[in-house]
Order: sequence, then C-alpha cells, then structure tokens
Amino acid sequence: VASTSAAARPATVRTAGDVEALLRAHPEVADAAVTLHERPGGGRRVLAYVVPRGGAGSGDGTPPAWWHEEAAGHFDALYASAAADAGPDGATDEAFGRWSGIADIAEQSEDFYVPTVAALGALAPRRVLELGCGTGRILRPLAPACEAYWGTDVSPAVVAQLARDVAADGLAHVTLLARAAEDLSGIPTGHFDLVVLNSVAQYFPGVDYLRLVLERAAAALRPGGRIFVGDVQSFTLRLQHQWWAQRDRLAGDLPAARAHEQLARKAAETAEFIVDPSVFAALAGALPGGWRCEVQLRRGRFMNEPTRFHYDVLLRPASEAASPTRWRELVPAAPTLDALAAALAGTTLGDDEGCVVRGMPNARLVAEARGVALLASAPARTVAWIREAAGAGDAGIDPEAVHA
Repeated sequence: VASTSAAARPATVRTAGDVEALLRAHPEVADAAVTLHERPGGGRRVLAYVVPRGGAGSGDGTPPAWWHEEAAGHFDALYASAAADAGPDGATDEAFGRWSGIADIAEQSEDFYVPTVAALGALAPRRVLELGCGTGRILRPLAPACEAYWGTDVSPAVVAQLARDVAADGLAHVTLLARAAEDLSGIPTGHFDLVVLNSVAQYFPGVDYLRLVLERAAAALRPGGRIFVGDVQSFTLRLQHQWWAQRDRLAGDLPAARAHEQLARKAAETAEFIVDPSVFAALAGALPGGWRCEVQLRRGRFMNEPTRFHYDVLLRPASEAASPTRWRELVPAAPTLDALAAALAGTTLGDDEGCVVRGMPNARLVAEARGVALLASAPARTVAWIREAAGAGDAGIDPEAVHA
C-alpha cells in the first residue's frame, strides 16, 4: 500500500471499500478483498486478502517503473528535509543523526566515512563509478586523486546539489547522473578500476536486484577491477541487532520466551533489505568470469549499529592471485590484546604468508550474542535476568584495537 503511486491513491481512506480500491490500484496486485471483523472485546478489525500479480518487473531483476518513481520521490523528500534541518552549514548527515537521537552524530558521522574512504583510497583507483553517491561523502574526498569519477543516485535533488558542490570544488572530471543503481546506460563498459556501492544495498528491493546490479557493475570494470559494497546490514545478526535495540525497552518482568518471539517478529518485519554474507559469496561465484568475495568488519571507533551489525564486501576477480597464499596460525588461540601483540611481535612472516587468530571474542557483539543465546536457552527467565546475565563475563576485544 505504501508504494502505490500517488496518482492512484484516493483522497481519503474511510471505508473497507476505500482500502480495497487502494490495494487493487497497486501494480503488483491482481485482486483484493477487504472485510471488517468484529472484535470479541469490542471494536472492529480490518482484514485484507491480496492476490499478487505475477511479473511486476522484467524478470531479470529490473524493478517496475513505479518502484523507480517511488524511490526517487522518497529520497528527494528525505534529502530536502535533511537539508532544511541542517541549516546553512549543509551538514545533512548530522540532521539524519538528530532524527535518530544520536547525540554525538557529527563525530560518529566522520568516523563512519573516514575509514571507508581510506580503505578505498588504498586501492589506488584511477577511474571510479559510485552507484548511490548521495551527498558525496565518499565522492568528494576520493575524487581528487582520480582521473575520472562517475556518480549516480536515484534522487535528482541530491544529484543537483552535489553537482553544485563538485563544481565549487573544481572537480571537472566528475560526471553525475540521476538514475537508479541498475541503470548503467551510457556509462562506459570495461573502463573503471573500482565500483562503489556504500550504504545503498539496504534500499534494494531484493536479491535479484542485487544480482543484477553486481552483474552490470562487473561489466563496467576493466580487467582486475573491483567492486566494493559497504555498510550492508547483516541477516545473520538480525536477532542480536533487535536485542541490542530493544533490550532496555522490554519490560523487565517479561518472560524470555515472549521476548524472543517479539524480537523475531520485529526482525521479520524490517522494511529494509538485510543480507546474509554467504549471499555475496554465492553471487560472486555466479558472476561472469568468476569472482571471489571478502567479507570485512566495519571500521570505526564507536560501538554503534553500523560497526556492530553491518559489514563490508570487496569483490575481486577469481583470476587475481590470492595474497597471502600460506597461512600460519598464531598461539594462543583466544588471546588477550596484549598476548596477541606479543605473538605478532615474535612472528616473522614470509612475503607470501599471513597469520590467523581464532576464537577472539568480538567486543562489539559478545554481550548481544550472550543475550540472544540466553533468551533461547532460558525461556522461563525474565528479561531483567537476561540483561544482567548477558552483561557479565568476558568483554571481548575491540576489532578497531586489533586493527591498530
């Protein structure tokens, strides 16, 4: 219902018939029936039955035209609201953060982008294509070191603003286009060193669309080029994510079994596209020519949602030689940070060697993992007991400290 085109929406929705007409107007609905049921305790409940229409898209993952219209309108409005809230400094990321209730959003926003830009810059790309460039938080710092930078975004409004910013920066080699991520028409093929999709996959309509975008991104790359998909929400950690977000809102006397059901329901109802990392491995193997997938933890000093529950993916051609080619396992298997530093200091590696450390608890997730495990294993306990028990024990090691 939410994605029914504006032209098809009735001026008012007051009756079951209005709701039925609204559902039938949706391009993916073949038929619908809406009834009212009396509640035993009083009041009425609306029940809608929908017959989906087959083949709303093209069959290859391309969404129908109405999806593009809705996405463009949504993000135009979102960026306009953020720009209005940001004021003359134009700090729209801070406006987004204030909506989310994040007090230190300016510092967190910087922490969110700087490591990503540094990692992409370390790949030394000369020609970059960014799909979903938004306000230019990746583009503006990365483009000066490139000879060509193309950026696309589904929002015409944000592309127009970014074009003004890019012109003010003197970046004449930047080309900007207002279009969805799968639309690479007119963009050179076999041309780029790097394709970037950062913080956009969660808005994709599904896995078929993700596959289509990756296929077209791969076709845009020169031999040896790479695809970076950043800030992907993890399906694997969906319950841990919900426990982290909801644990202080749940009633302390709520039984763990009920809490587990509520978290599972909230995870299933999420409106965004969340992806198991293994999906990228499967899609990479199916890309023409064969690709391999590296799943990476998000960099960042803050223990926030992106560093805990999101991840990055780097896709490389399978033909690219793997480095290192040999691995040495360090002892102890589950070290403290000091023990790890000592083990590294006492290890000499060959040019083709890397080291492996196993069993290192992730400080970003260890309490959340314990909480979800206890909800499942101690169903008769209360949320208050689970909260206390989950907070006890090994605090883990911060991955950013390991990186340092």
